[in-house]
Amino acid sequence: MSQRIAKYEVLEKIAEGGFGTVYKARDPFIKRLVAIKTCSVADEDMARRFYREAEIAGRFDHPNVTIVHDFGVEDQTAYLVQEYLSGEDLLQKIRRRDTLPLRQKVDYLIQIANGLAYAHSQQVIHRDIKPANLRVLETGQVKILDFGIAKLVSAGTQLTQKGMAVGTLGYLSPEQLRDQELDTRTDIFSYGVVAYELITYARPFQGKQLSALMDEILHRTPAPLVQHVSDSPPSLERVVARCLEKDRELRYQSFVEVAADLEEVRRELTASRPLAAEAGAAPPARGEKQGDRGPITRPIALAGLAATTPSMPAAAAAAAGSRGAAAAAAVAAGSPSGSVATVPPPPPAPPAPVAHDAVSVDAPTSASFLPPPLPPAVRAPPKPPSPEASAAVAASPVAAQPRAAPAVSRPIPWTWIAGGAAVVAIVLLAAAWLLFSFARRASEPRPAASPQVTEPVVPVAPTRATVVVLGTPWGELESLLDAAGRDVPLPERRETPLVLELPPGHYVATLRHPNAAEAATCEVDAVNGQAVTCRAELLRIEPFQYFKEAGWWR
Repeated sequence: MSQRIAKYEVLEKIAEGGFGTVYKARDPFIKRLVAIKTCSVADEDMARRFYREAEIAGRFDHPNVTIVHDFGVEDQTAYLVQEYLSGEDLLQKIRRRDTLPLRQKVDYLIQIANGLAYAHSQQVIHRDIKPANLRVLETGQVKILDFGIAKLVSAGTQLTQKGMAVGTLGYLSPEQLRDQELDTRTDIFSYGVVAYELITYARPFQGKQLSALMDEILHRTPAPLVQHVSDSPPSLERVVARCLEKDRELRYQSFVEVAADLEEVRRELTASRPLAAEAGAAPPARGEKQGDRGPITRPIALAGLAATTPSMPAAAAAAAGSRGAAAAAAVAAGSPSGSVATVPPPPPAPPAPVAHDAVSVDAPTSASFLPPPLPPAVRAPPKPPSPEASAAVAASPVAAQPRAAPAVSRPIPWTWIAGGAAVVAIVLLAAAWLLFSFARRASEPRPAASPQVTEPVVPVAPTRATVVVLGTPWGELESLLDAAGRDVPLPERRETPLVLELPPGHYVATLRHPNAAEAATCEVDAVNGQAVTCRAELLRIEPFQYFKEAGWWR
């Protein structure tokens, strides 16, 4: 093949399969990269499938579905020009067992469900949903590829031979294996297989032989997700199990329901992950290092220990010191770590006699305010009496009698008087200020109590209404007003189809398509516990007519 396909410059071969070859090319006029899928028209059945893919894919305009730019035939080779997608297939991530958060996997599944919901709204069944047909871009956006064996729901032609299943066996639905008439629910089963494999990195049906694999798809229930992923929530388990129901009447009936339930799972994961992250050990206290939480040591007070003070007599201080030493030795030789030996207090020692030089002190008025007596070493020696005084004393008749020591009276320190007066003054001032405050408040006129205006509380219904916003062929929700004309908060993702959980009531939605000249509106009445659809036609797209106008078939 030459280095060009029509006007496109071929850069390299990307892949090669049963339907043809895929090339990476460049549009020389628009200066953009494209992917060109080719097919030889020598095989009539292959060519018809290829033309059908062009017709179907040409209708699509959705962020989760590959966009088709061009289609044509050159040298008996039909080619389909699509947007070039960077990134990698979901199959590669599953094979590598990438460490993806569960919330990110659920986000991938929501995007795939939205893209298939759009395809089904265009009356198209994919019939070959598998990881190799799902492209994950670097931005995290997921694109659905390869509608080569897709089937129009309303098409009357049969592009498969009777009794021949089309698709990849491990992802086929039971009705495909039974050769039954297919509808959109066959994609839901294949989607469930992809979801199971993405979450667990294991296939739900793992028969080695063809017959064993088919029997598992028809009769065996896959193992629960929690056996592979311990933190998988029960709500996600219910969604995947319902997608994999053998009986299609028990499955989800549309991908709109699948996307709505997965949104609930994503909200649950968003709310629960921060709590799980905080469930570890409490952080260390301020000033405490990690790992320093050993046994708490506290000061130990022993009965019978007394500290010597300068005011103690020498004998009492010596006794107290001996008792303290004995108690300390008892603690040092004590029993196991953490226990304290109990030291009984010794019997009180008799008071030691106190010698006085000239004046005998009967009892101090207060030990706190009397200065400690000076030790004998620093006391002034007594003055010897004069000879006259000694003779007078000896001649006195009461000299032979012992003399009683006079009592010593100490005045109250002036600091006590000043401190007490200050305390009394402060108390009186505080009482006067409180009385003045109460009197002033009692005399002030009180304003009349104004009625409190509160917003009416809307009772929360036990169930909410589900509003599905659809734009044809695709659009973005600009605004949503309730019956009172107030704006309803919108989610971050506003591309349609959009599933909203709203209180019952009347709503008006405004949608816009990038190629539409004007916005379109739709109105809907939301009813408790029911799902209603608000649909607006934004842009009328005619079916792909290339092959009819070119006259490829005679």
